[in-house]
Amino acid sequence: MKTILTCIALTAVASLIGAACSCRSKMPSNPAPAGRLVSYEYGEYGMMAQPNRAFSIKLNDDKATATLVVSGMSDLLLPGMNWDDPIYEQRVMQGGDTITVPAATLDSIAHIILEHKMYNYKEHYDPPFEVMDGTSWHYQAQYDDETYLSSGGHEAGPGDNGMTVINDMLKKIYQTARLTD
Repeated sequence: MKTILTCIALTAVASLIGAACSCRSKMPSNPAPAGRLVSYEYGEYGMMAQPNRAFSIKLNDDKATATLVVSGMSDLLLPGMNWDDPIYEQRVMQGGDTITVPAATLDSIAHIILEHKMYNYKEHYDPPFEVMDGTSWHYQAQYDDETYLSSGGHEAGPGDNGMTVINDMLKKIYQTARLTD
C-alpha cells in the first residue's frame, strides 16, 4: 500500500512539474512591443530580380498619415488593366507605386502583429531539405521605442498567417485607392 501511495505521489509531482514546464514553453519568448509601430516592410522574391510582392509603409512626419509603397505585385492587376498596361508597368514594376494612407493603418498592422505574436517569429526559417529555387521572404517592423522585429525565410515560414493578414489588408487598401483614382 505504501508503494502505491508513493507512486501516486510521485506521479502527481511529475504531472505538476510537467504542467509547469509546458506552461512555460507556451509563454512568449520575447516581450510584446510596447511602442507605436512606425514602419513595416514585407518582401517576397522568386528567382527573378523583381519582387513577386513587396510592401513598405512608413509613418510620415505629420504623424497623421503614412506612405504606402507597393511593388512587383502581379496580383494587383486592377479590373480592366492588362499585364502590358504602361500604367501597371510604371506604378508597380518600376520602383513601386506610392499612396498616402491614414496613420491608423500602422495601428491596424501593430494589432495584427500582437494578435499573431509575430514578435516571436524566428530570425530565419529554412526548409528541412535543400531547395534550389523557390520563394524567399522577409518582414521587418520598427517601433518608436527602437524595438525592431525581423524575420525571413526560404521556402519555409512560421506556419502562422499574420503576414498574410497584413498583406491582404494592404493589398485591399491599395486596390481601393487606385480604383477611385
